[in-house]
Amino acid sequence: MFVNFPARQFAIIGPLIVVAVWVWVAVRTKQAANLISSGTIPFSKRALWLLKILALVVGGGGAMGLAQELGAPLPLAIVVGGVIVFFAVREKVEEIVPHKPAQDSSTYVAA
Repeated sequence: MFVNFPARQFAIIGPLIVVAVWVWVAVRTKQAANLISSGTIPFSKRALWLLKILALVVGGGGAMGLAQELGAPLPLAIVVGGVIVFFAVREKVEEIVPHKPAQDSSTYVAA
């Protein structure tokens, strides 16, 4: 089935998936934190910025490395990293406060 598929492409598939996830976390940090915690954990603005910086280092650097691995020249790899940083910084980072359920008598009766 994969007889003509070079081993080099197989070696790039794994890092491509990992880098794509980290780039998504860098660009959509609030949505990623909500997905990771199922919307139940509060995140401060500082924690989200730290997550965004980590994701930029891993995702942006990984994207630049993958671009060079695929044969792109260094200036093009730098542009790829710059585009990721541009879109990541455009997101407005706000703290996440999970929704609290209504406290009425039915909640206590069910417990």
